Amino acid sequence: MKKFLLLLVIVCLVPCFGCNKQDLENSCYKIYAEYLDNGVIGAHLSFDYVCDIKDGTDVLKFNLFTNAFRKDASITPIEDNISVYGETEIISVKEKGEDLKFEICGSDKNILKVELGKIICYGEKITVDIDFGLVLPSGSFRYCKGESTVNLGNWFPVLCVYDNGAFYECEYYAIGDPFYSEVADFKVEMLVPSKMVVASSAKASSCDVSGDKTLYSYELKNARDFALVLSEKFSVISEKSGSVTVNYYYYDDSEPEKTLEVTKKSLEYFSTTFGNYPYDEFSVCQSNFSEGGMEYPGLVYINDTLNLANKLYTAVHETAHQWWYGVVGNNQLTEAYLDEGLTEYSTAIFFDENKEFNISSALIFENARKSASMYGEILQSVGKETDYKMVKHLKDFSGNLEYVNTAYNRPLTMMKTIEDAIGRDKVKTVLKKYYETYKFKTVTTNELLENFSLAKKLLSSYIEGKAVV
Repeated sequence: MKKFLLLLVIVCLVPCFGCNKQDLENSCYKIYAEYLDNGVIGAHLSFDYVCDIKDGTDVLKFNLFTNAFRKDASITPIEDNISVYGETEIISVKEKGEDLKFEICGSDKNILKVELGKIICYGEKITVDIDFGLVLPSGSFRYCKGESTVNLGNWFPVLCVYDNGAFYECEYYAIGDPFYSEVADFKVEMLVPSKMVVASSAKASSCDVSGDKTLYSYELKNARDFALVLSEKFSVISEKSGSVTVNYYYYDDSEPEKTLEVTKKSLEYFSTTFGNYPYDEFSVCQSNFSEGGMEYPGLVYINDTLNLANKLYTAVHETAHQWWYGVVGNNQLTEAYLDEGLTEYSTAIFFDENKEFNISSALIFENARKSASMYGEILQSVGKETDYKMVKHLKDFSGNLEYVNTAYNRPLTMMKTIEDAIGRDKVKTVLKKYYETYKFKTVTTNELLENFSLAKKLLSSYIEGKAVV
């Protein structure tokens, strides 16, 4: 028995020689789903997994973000009672038609664990077929059936990132964006009632109408996720930006051209400043979403209740996320400041260099500094210890106020301080190289520090919570 296991390990190590992760093809999510009017989805996921684990694996783990919306969930974004809670059913898991053992586990039934029944070696491929059903929760979440939109964010089983010798399991906290994923390829087919307009992470490669149903087909490469928004109320306006089609889906906007204009200009600005946007299409969608906005590759939400200034700001902020988290990824559960800080800075300098939108970058920077400073003063006034460390797990934040100051305000102040020290042109040069070096990869604080070597001590003082603002 020991000899047999040793042979398996040796076999799995053989493909590693002369090979690195960049040489591997992406894993691929092939999804067929049907959305029903009553907020129910039936779906099949055929997941082509390309093993990127050096020692191989005989198990796969998937994040089940949808399980955070069930009624008995203990780690959930739902803070009040809602009329309909979510339900997730994993019907079957197979490989080549044969059943695989699986279980729903994790800290709060948030993980689908699949036993492969054999060791898959580095570089080898296996296709796992998962049939599942969903009942969408009501409300205004990333994933919900709202009054005007059906939001399909984080709606299918997503492979856990293999990090530090284990699959990293994500819990769905109410604070922040509790996501961590690596890039993959997607082939998605979505069958919907024909009365619905569909916005998605990719351009539809085909659209087939049959009776009262329409089947949309999509393909997207090198993306961390795939999201859709459905609505019977959507109007859409579009413009070309070079080879990219920019869309704005809306149902309650008296000046939709302004939102489209700021989206298009910010996409062009960030492409010029940091590096090219990598996809063929980019869509901004008004939606029933309780926060300001939410980013997905190729598609972002903006809250349908925002006034014009906040709508323009949110559209630019979520567009900037295509570069920071979308392309250059990070663990948003533990280092949220990495994407939010760079996104806030990118948004501020866009408005500084595009003054026709009448949003003051000076005010953006000053408000962030004041908010961070006042938060510390408030804590001190009630005798509470201040913890300004930016590397912090979402579960350890006392509330949204601490999260906003740690992930948004202090990092923006940090970036402004660096700009004042070395100049904006130098900051842009560093970020352009950072984007090119780490696109479609994931980064940590170490990579940020190494790229800003000229201001490494200054950065460290903020990240470690020592800098005074």
